[in-house]
Amino acid sequence: EALLTDRLFTPDGEAFSMDRFQQQRLLLGARRFRAKDTERMTYDFTTDSRARLIATEIIFPFLELKWNYSRFQTVGGRPFPMYMEAEVEGVNKLWIRFDKVETDVPVEMFFPIPDNYKRITLKQLWRMISL
Repeated sequence: EALLTDRLFTPDGEAFSMDRFQQQRLLLGARRFRAKDTERMTYDFTTDSRARLIATEIIFPFLELKWNYSRFQTVGGRPFPMYMEAEVEGVNKLWIRFDKVETDVPVEMFFPIPDNYKRITLKQLWRMISL
């Protein structure tokens, strides 16, 4: 979602301002931006030499989520990663590959949601996984 809205934010929806980040220069022009929230979560965002977001790491006590972005193409005048890989604690992985991305085009998706579905936050999900 941060890629589409072009802003970094915490799971509770609060946007990060640049003054909250500790910056670190990495090799070959890359940079890492780190911030912590009140729930003891650490957020690391890594950009390449072209200022493209290439990795996100969210560290919660006893659990870690890594999300990598690659194979960038220009979509709507902005770089967009056509390949994403997410990993929780080195165990569960998710790969997303985009073949064609269009912006500002109406999209209809139908996902039936069971009646017993209960919406949870990312923090609640992490707590359930870490038990």
